[in-house]
Amino acid sequence: MKILFVVSLLIPLALGSESKCSYEDQQSGQCQNPQNPQNPVGINKLGKAESEFALNLYREVTAVGPRTAWTKNVHISPISVFYAFVLLLQGSGVGSQTYNKISKVLRLNGFQNDDQINERMRLLINQLNFHGEANEIHIGSKIFLGERTMLTQSFHQIMDKYYKTDFKRTMFVVPARAEEEINEYISKATKKKIPELVDNLKSNTNMVLASYLYFKGQWKKPFNRRETREETFSLINGEEIKVSVMHNRALYRTYRDETLQCNVIEIPYKGTISLIVAVPTRSSEIHRLGQGLTIDRFQQWIRSMSSSLVELALPKFSVSGKLDLKGHLEQMGMHNVFNDADFTRMTGHPDISLNEIFHQTVLDVSESGAQASGATAAIAVTTARTTPFPFHTFNAKTPFLYYLYDKNTETLLLTGKITDPTDSD
Repeated sequence: MKILFVVSLLIPLALGSESKCSYEDQQSGQCQNPQNPQNPVGINKLGKAESEFALNLYREVTAVGPRTAWTKNVHISPISVFYAFVLLLQGSGVGSQTYNKISKVLRLNGFQNDDQINERMRLLINQLNFHGEANEIHIGSKIFLGERTMLTQSFHQIMDKYYKTDFKRTMFVVPARAEEEINEYISKATKKKIPELVDNLKSNTNMVLASYLYFKGQWKKPFNRRETREETFSLINGEEIKVSVMHNRALYRTYRDETLQCNVIEIPYKGTISLIVAVPTRSSEIHRLGQGLTIDRFQQWIRSMSSSLVELALPKFSVSGKLDLKGHLEQMGMHNVFNDADFTRMTGHPDISLNEIFHQTVLDVSESGAQASGATAAIAVTTARTTPFPFHTFNAKTPFLYYLYDKNTETLLLTGKITDPTDSD
């Protein structure tokens, strides 16, 4: 028996519509619409675990080796992978190698039991489901079951109580029909940004698990389209290309990391989510920066940032990428999850295993908005006036790392690297 597992993520980021907000308006708060939901007790412990997993996954994906090309753009939606594997964790046998390896890679060893994990995941899912005037964010999942595949009652109850997961019977014996059903769900959940994730299903597929994250927000300090102009972007190899660069002058939180030799800036959206951009002093050090960033260092960035007047230059870009995560996750420690796995708490059968896992992301950033999409598939069978104060210049016109970060839950929704803003593949 085989299982197909799919994770789908979409994060369309409307990073602020065209605006004529003045510097005075930005500083007085007239361009802002604060949204500060309360952070439930205990959610930050889970958020730290997810963020640590996110940075570990990025380091593995970008490690120099046969599976990587460190000069290329990289985009990962770690929250979607984390979310899906937590669901698989609940289906694996307690105390089994499958359970222990998933728990270790997800950094969940600090939790006493599944009840703690499930309750904090429930709180996280509630926090990541919000629809307001400025922001919209949704996270969800669905399990597609073969006609003869039965889930255990306990697994079904956990999915319903904590994860609000839906279930649907699917005729995998007719692969084209099953693909259509799954892709229709993913397309709808991701606002048609991922219209076709699944293809080439096998007739002996028994299950597909799909999860997604959707985010739409506005910049807290919008960019003015009239300030955008064509400028030079320097590539890692020293070549220069022309790109459209957005500009803004406002108060931003920044930090200089002398150890990793980079400058960091927080570009906030209305609400609790921000885009963190890190630019190494030398472009050639982009790989070293990504490999050297740990969860403790990232949290130090967040804690140590201070506000200053900044003249920000950020390129517009539209990029996408697809990754096969199976080998990377195996390198991180999930060896037997793809072979000889124990998912008996899910179906009661010992012969279900995970064969492959793929991941895809799409990110568009501009003055009027940004859209980011990510999908993972595992197959088994986002006029300033003159001021007496000087502006600090922050240029992202060389390769940089980015992180979509929710300060409320301390989770990393998206991680990535831009080495060429014009490379859309």
